[in-house]
Amino acid sequence: MKSITKSCAMIFAFTISVASCGDNSDKKIHIQGLLLNKTKITLEKGTSEMLTATISPIGAAKNALVWKTNNEHIVAVSSTGEVSAFKNGQAVVTVSDETGKVYASCDVNVITTVIGVLVNAEAMLAVGEKQRLTATVLPEDATNTNVIWQSSNENIVEVSAEGTVLGKAPGEATVTVTTIDQKKQAKCRIVVKSASTIEYHPFDEPKHW
Repeated sequence: MKSITKSCAMIFAFTISVASCGDNSDKKIHIQGLLLNKTKITLEKGTSEMLTATISPIGAAKNALVWKTNNEHIVAVSSTGEVSAFKNGQAVVTVSDETGKVYASCDVNVITTVIGVLVNAEAMLAVGEKQRLTATVLPEDATNTNVIWQSSNENIVEVSAEGTVLGKAPGEATVTVTTIDQKKQAKCRIVVKSASTIEYHPFDEPKHW
């Protein structure tokens, strides 16, 4: 009788041990670390890019990741990490575990690239006269609208960094405006006459080259 009781006790203990092992195998593995493949990205407005998160330890549930943006007007982020750019500006995309205590972030800069520039087609000046030329960078919401002005003959026409032309001597010269971004150009033909012969200052519609 004692032998049977001892055998039953051993079987019961073994059963408890197996059940305990089964419970551990079903236990959820929590995320302890997160890394993004990029910490800074620059996107053209209207484009998108996928961010990839690496989690640790191996086996932690990826479906527990939470993606967020701090400015939905500039960028949006999907539940899989795809970042879409809507408007020029800066935003931060963050991926975290369900608790928000483990996280990684990526700085996003959204830009609009220059596609062209417009300037007055031509102008007429008297010697000693100044005139301000206007450059219109396209599109209107281009991120970098800075330009450089140059004269083909500074003995006839001098141009300032702001686009103001000065007639120095009778003749013709071409003023070129170049965008810093993408190096787009437009040209303006300048005719300089002596003060006694000039009568008017025609300006054609702006055009780009």
